[in-house]
Amino acid sequence: MDEWRVASRGPRVAGGGWRVVWAAGVVLFAFLLATSWARAHGGGTPQLANEPAGPYLLSVWSEPNPAVVGKLHLTLALADPESGAPVTEANVTLAARQGETTLTAAASHEGALVPEFYEADLALPREGEWQFQIDISGDAGSGQAGFALAVVAGTTNWLLIALVGVGVAVVGWVGVLLWRGRGGGRGRKKAL
Repeated sequence: MDEWRVASRGPRVAGGGWRVVWAAGVVLFAFLLATSWARAHGGGTPQLANEPAGPYLLSVWSEPNPAVVGKLHLTLALADPESGAPVTEANVTLAARQGETTLTAAASHEGALVPEFYEADLALPREGEWQFQIDISGDAGSGQAGFALAVVAGTTNWLLIALVGVGVAVVGWVGVLLWRGRGGGRGRKKAL
């Protein structure tokens, strides 16, 4: 009788354990992608909070924090100063200036996590102090507001690196457990 017995160290997974490991990896990747997307749409560091801009109140958030060379995401919200109701039918443009460089973008509701928010992206080419100007025009009239933002050289995202490292370790650990449970590791004994 030449059979192999497996000393199981846990429950067996039917249908191939590597599918579970693969699925766990996909779920981890989706989670990291979703949290990154959510942070960039509808949040960030406040730059303006209910700042008067003509007949509107303007709030602006930027992401990432600190602002780094490369992509800068801005989320903007407009409100009626008397009622506090969101203003969603305005044209919102912004300009970022540093020295002779001027970057412009139109803010829109496209891709906004909160439908009343306006979103815009800029690619900042260098570090230093940038001056931002937001121009608004709508049924109630026109307005303008601005703020300054310090932009630094790119930094390492240690939190993301740590999360990916922990995720890889967990997926590897699950893989080893599944491999052992299927007879691939220690615990294989020859029947007498």
